[in-house]
Amino acid sequence: GFFHGPHIELREFMVPFLNPVNVGVIAISSTLLVIIPILAILYGLFKALFKFKARDRGLGLSALALWVLALITTISMVFVEARGFSDGEDAVTTSVIKDINGDTLYVSMDEGKLAKLEWEDRLEIDNNWYLFEDEDAIFGSIELDIEKGYNDDFEIGIEKSSRGYDEEDALERIEKIGYSYSIEGNRIELDPYFEIDKDDKWRFQNIDITIYVPEGKAVNLNSNTSDYLSGIYNLDHISTWKMGGKTWVMQEDGLSFSGK
Repeated sequence: GFFHGPHIELREFMVPFLNPVNVGVIAISSTLLVIIPILAILYGLFKALFKFKARDRGLGLSALALWVLALITTISMVFVEARGFSDGEDAVTTSVIKDINGDTLYVSMDEGKLAKLEWEDRLEIDNNWYLFEDEDAIFGSIELDIEKGYNDDFEIGIEKSSRGYDEEDALERIEKIGYSYSIEGNRIELDPYFEIDKDDKWRFQNIDITIYVPEGKAVNLNSNTSDYLSGIYNLDHISTWKMGGKTWVMQEDGLSFSGK
């Protein structure tokens, strides 16, 4: 489903996505948009049923003016919130993975972070986004790709993206995306998710991780990476989600299963 996870109140859910003040205004004005016509119809039926006349022209005009004001307010507030998603930007950083012992890089996800996803209460959004009850941040899962590198060393590329009011706002949000990984010997351990502060608002922030493997060298994908692998091409035509738990050698035309 789109949402998953108990113990998350609607108010708590909305904070990272929308301005609470604007949401309150939209709720009130939308309610008026519905209630005013209903009351007008009921009033008309009541007059017709009991056949009485009343000097209610002023009341009718006032109700109409209030309805129009509610309509304008609703449209304006929706527009204000929608503007926060109007411009999309991305930024890419590529770093050399130094001091690798041997020709095979071992890639895995942080087991501690994976356990946090498994056991803590959360709100799951479209199988990717998580809100932890006792945290002040919103978390999003990464996507991991493996591509051919054209240097002698392994490299890691991190592409961060976000939407915003304009280019400057989107780039500022990108800078606030928190993400980390660790390297020890010929092993790299990736965080399975990134985080943004709830106050920074969710604007489709995303992170794509790419490991660049030089031709002739290999990458071992731990089985715990399977849920994060995304559209990786391989010469053996093995489904991406089945590539975890195997070692792959980078050939001239792409990855090839080493048989291990």
